[in-house]
Amino acid sequence: MGTDRVGGCGQLRPPLLLASPVGVTRGWRSAGWGVGAAFAGLAVIVVGLGPALANLPIDSLRLVVGTVLLVGALTFIPALALGPIVEHLLAVSR
Repeated sequence: MGTDRVGGCGQLRPPLLLASPVGVTRGWRSAGWGVGAAFAGLAVIVVGLGPALANLPIDSLRLVVGTVLLVGALTFIPALALGPIVEHLLAVSR
C-alpha cells in the first residue's frame, strides 16, 4: 500500500489532540465518540473524493488554492502592516 492511500490519516491528528482535554474534563466516552465520528467522516471523504482528486488537473487545483490563499492574505496583511505604523504615528504625535 503506497503513501497516497494513507495520506489522509494525518488529518486525524486534530480530533485526537482535541479529544484529550475533552476526555479529561467531560469524560472519555463522549471524546471517544467524537474521535470515532471524525475518523468515520474522514474515511468517507478519503474514499469518496480520493479517486476524484486524482483526476483533477493539477494546474487548475493550484490556481484555485493560490487564489484562495491570496485573497485570504490580502484580507489580513494590510491590517497587520498598518497597525504598527498607526501606533508609531500616534506615539509620535503625543
